[in-house]
Amino acid sequence: MARATKILLFFLFSISVSTTAYLAFRYYKETRIPQENLELNLTGTIKKGKDISPQKDYCPNELYIVTKDKTYQLRTPDKRNEKASIVYAKYRDLEVSLKAKFNDILPNNDPRKKNCASDQFILVEKINSNNKTTSVFNSYSGKISCLPLLNGEQVNSSDCALGLATNDGKYYILEDIADDFITQGKEINLTGDLSNEKTISNYKIDGVISVIEVK
Repeated sequence: MARATKILLFFLFSISVSTTAYLAFRYYKETRIPQENLELNLTGTIKKGKDISPQKDYCPNELYIVTKDKTYQLRTPDKRNEKASIVYAKYRDLEVSLKAKFNDILPNNDPRKKNCASDQFILVEKINSNNKTTSVFNSYSGKISCLPLLNGEQVNSSDCALGLATNDGKYYILEDIADDFITQGKEINLTGDLSNEKTISNYKIDGVISVIEVK
């Protein structure tokens, strides 16, 4: 009788464990992150990692869409040749609606080690701004030119670092701008975010501009 009771208790214990495991699996399946390549339609605000709260200090310059309940890093469908931080820069700080495909973190990345590759991201297929206001960023006009050396010496080809020489005689380092625009002598009009942070440089510059849009 005691043996039969033990067998029955073991059987009931096995059923309990199996049931618990099944329910846990169902809960995980129903609450887990969206499957890769799942189509998403999102509305939110485009922000740089450094401007999100809590700040993504491990990925400060990449762009994210901040929705009501989730944050995703933006990537272009052709993410190898086009940087989202350049392509979608003009939407920064604006409310947008977009269509995208969800992707999990990049392969072979440990989400416990925080870096740009450890964030869930979306491949943007279509994006539209919901704002009808003008840009809050400053406009700059000038020519792509060699930046002047801080020591006052003449710039030669080996010392030439291309930046923006504006029409009012100022010089700026440009960030988040496509290489196609960085051609010496090219006339350019752009909007951008002027950094207030001090930059150590061998060149005499008036600041660093994070480019939002080239006009």
